[in-house]
Amino acid sequence: MGRTPNRWARDALIASARTLFAEKGLLEVRVEEITALAGTSKGAFYLHFKTKDEVFQHIVGEFLIQMRSALGCFEPVYGAEFDASTIACLEAGDMELARFMWENRDCVAMIFHGGNGAAYEGLLEQFLEGLASRTADNFRRLFETSRGLVTHISPEIVGQIVAGATYMFVRAHLRSAEKPDFDTLTTQFRDLLFFGLVCRAPASEHTP
Repeated sequence: MGRTPNRWARDALIASARTLFAEKGLLEVRVEEITALAGTSKGAFYLHFKTKDEVFQHIVGEFLIQMRSALGCFEPVYGAEFDASTIACLEAGDMELARFMWENRDCVAMIFHGGNGAAYEGLLEQFLEGLASRTADNFRRLFETSRGLVTHISPEIVGQIVAGATYMFVRAHLRSAEKPDFDTLTTQFRDLLFFGLVCRAPASEHTP
């Protein structure tokens, strides 16, 4: 009679693999290290997974699902005036993305390093392209349906800027144990994206 899979053992193996993959990369981690950290046997590992690659794929897949779910709550309202409430919604989404990235920085490290294996070296590019595409889609709909926005800016450029800023943010804070000031970071990014760097004089100064 075969052994019955154990949920606790599976969860422990996943958590241990996630820690080790983030620290050493996929290629450098051995199954024995995963089972030792999880407090299980090699037999228990192969009862749940065929290879360490399968665990890696599972972790990355779950991370991407959770990220999409977290960000799905911050879709802007389309077809309305582009005002402070719309900006606040977009800012909240940026803040949630930054928080999610930092809180899951071990998994983000796995994606950024591509598991240190040739088979996954395109993970980071795919991740950033997906983020850029999602952002571009949001702004394309905003440009098409909302009043108060310029119409000559390409949504793709906005998506690339957001993806690039996200990449640099994660690189800067990936190994930091100190929690970033998300409020300040997202406020500054919002001001830069929507208001630019040029000081704007009060309306009264332009009145003849």
